[in-house]
Amino acid sequence: MDVQEAIGSRRTYRYLLPHKPVEREKIQKMLEAARIASFWGNVQALRAVVVERENATPEVLESLMAPVAGFQIEQAPVVIVWYLDFSALDVQGDRLHELMEARVMGVDLQKAKEMLDNVLIPFFKDAMPAIRVSGLTEFDCGQGVAQATLVAVDIVGRVRPDTPDRTRITVGRFTAVGVMLLAMVWSTQGDKFTSIFEAINKIPLAFAPAITCVFVFGVFWPRGTKQASLAAMATGFVLGSIDLVLDIPLIGDTRVISDVWGIPFMQQAWWLFVACSVVYVGVSLVTPAPSREHIEDLCWTSPKAVFAGRFEGLSDPRLLAGALCLLMVVMYWLLR
Repeated sequence: MDVQEAIGSRRTYRYLLPHKPVEREKIQKMLEAARIASFWGNVQALRAVVVERENATPEVLESLMAPVAGFQIEQAPVVIVWYLDFSALDVQGDRLHELMEARVMGVDLQKAKEMLDNVLIPFFKDAMPAIRVSGLTEFDCGQGVAQATLVAVDIVGRVRPDTPDRTRITVGRFTAVGVMLLAMVWSTQGDKFTSIFEAINKIPLAFAPAITCVFVFGVFWPRGTKQASLAAMATGFVLGSIDLVLDIPLIGDTRVISDVWGIPFMQQAWWLFVACSVVYVGVSLVTPAPSREHIEDLCWTSPKAVFAGRFEGLSDPRLLAGALCLLMVVMYWLLR
């Protein structure tokens, strides 16, 4: 597999085999690839801790849990925890001298040394407090553009597998530019919202209900079909787009759904979820049911399965999820 194919075929795997061991050779190759990755100033501040489920204590496994992707971490037989060691920045000057002595910086050794000692190293030393602050915004922006490019490359590869690499790269570049332009256009709509909270959540609330519908029914209802999933996603996209047009609003100054119909913007997500659920159930009932082997270990046999197994005290996820649902109901009743 070449680099382009590896990038294009990369996926986030949602379901893992907890008890299937991962060969040490594979882990070592991953660590080696990270070790030789390019890093500014040659400081190589990236570090990794490999946690093997079968050898880790319960306390270590519990410490790995996270609000996002926690269920994937819980399933993984091996977890690699990546982090930045900012103490590596303290020897950044030494690393730059190593680059210079290896003749990968500058042409004249003496002039390069003077430039390092008198210009670059003092500059980085003065800027170090700012460099140590994590650039979360820049990171997220770069990651978003990169993911948009990869998705575009992958879609073109699936629809037209014979598309030359040069064409795929061109399509990816145009897609990345398109995403940035859309973000710029969206940023001009800020004055149409009552709060920054509403502005940030408006798009997710318009399109997340369809994804939630497919995920919830996919886990709890074995009768659901792939045709129903596609139909629910398409319905959510169409209704979500209409919701945005009518309620930003993109046309006129009246928010039809919020102001005229009296449906708050967060409650709109609930009704979008209901609409997607009706489509999902209806299409599932008129299309062939999936075979048992296709959904084995991916779907609960019935919603009652949530109560199967022994409760593990106050930290049991089922108890916490039930308490959260109850809290949401109470808060809605009080603040309605």
